Amino acid sequence: QKHRLLENEVYSLEKMASAAAVNGLMKYPYEQIHQVLCDLMVCQFHDILPGSSTEPAEECALRMMEHGLEIVSRLKAKAFFALAKGEFRP
Repeated sequence: QKHRLLENEVYSLEKMASAAAVNGLMKYPYEQIHQVLCDLMVCQFHDILPGSSTEPAEECALRMMEHGLEIVSRLKAKAFFALAKGEFRP
């Protein structure tokens, strides 16, 4: 469930950050999004998603997904406020 949540949050962030960047309201956060995607890809390892990994590996994956969600949360807030205060240019 956390994996699916992180995937959806990254998708939402990419849309918000793209809209803000295209309108010149903020720089697109390439490196931070790359970091989140790296966390997500590690968690997509074939033993982690189905739950056949060891308990320490599962705990590590959950921590990585929490790390990704924390970064996404901060970036979404930044994009939101950039969009809220900026003037949309047609």
